[in-house]
Amino acid sequence: MAKIHIIIRMSLTKIAFLSFFGLLLQIESNMVQGEDLELTVLHVNDMHVRFEEINTYGGPCKEDDDCYGGIARLQHKVNEIKSSEKNVIFLNGGDFYQGNIWYSHFKWRAVAYFGNLLNFTAMALGNHEFDDKVSGLVPFLNNKSFPCICANIDVSKEDQLIGKIPKSVVIQVASKKIGIIGYVTKHTDSISRPGELIKFIDEVEAIDKEAKKLKSEGIDILIALGHSGYEEDKRIAEFVPDIDFVVGGHSHSFLYTTMNGVSEYVLS
Repeated sequence: MAKIHIIIRMSLTKIAFLSFFGLLLQIESNMVQGEDLELTVLHVNDMHVRFEEINTYGGPCKEDDDCYGGIARLQHKVNEIKSSEKNVIFLNGGDFYQGNIWYSHFKWRAVAYFGNLLNFTAMALGNHEFDDKVSGLVPFLNNKSFPCICANIDVSKEDQLIGKIPKSVVIQVASKKIGIIGYVTKHTDSISRPGELIKFIDEVEAIDKEAKKLKSEGIDILIALGHSGYEEDKRIAEFVPDIDFVVGGHSHSFLYTTMNGVSEYVLS
């Protein structure tokens, strides 16, 4: 069986100073026989429009402060890694909306503008993307240049969203086809304002269904990318056998991903 050599770049948290993310790996890869693949996974989530650099205390950065984060540092680091590593994907686990004056004043415009600059491979919707109802989400979906995905949402009764949120996206990386399946917390309808026409489905049920579909189409590697929290991410990793690894947000938990001091993993 072929091997997936996955490099997880935790340094993005320090560079961005605005993202908390975790990645759960299945013990065994589902990839078919073939060439090995080295894959570098960059991922952020719960950015909450933290676009400007901040000082040590999280406040506005002044000239004499030690400054951290900001969209410029994040983009610079991502571009640096993309230029030095091969087979790089950049994922966003949702909750790009909401958090400071950038959103309260500019709403979706700021999110789409900076998201397009970062050029994510894919983004999952978070619960906060629904805070300004469907009418606050649609302009973002119409103006972003990267895929926003969610498998566990039924928008068949919400005309404004029909055809705008695919369940997954398939990309070609080297010789492998990678399927990225999106999800959001099934409790979004009670913690945000999506309206009564949208139905949120159990994550495991929806992801498993989409994973089986993609697997039947010959997709080599499957990633679950979403916004349901750490406990739900573990449940997905345990009960969706076709998923190779999970990238999740929502919990705001910093996860130190080294295993015995190693931050690179080989799934075989």
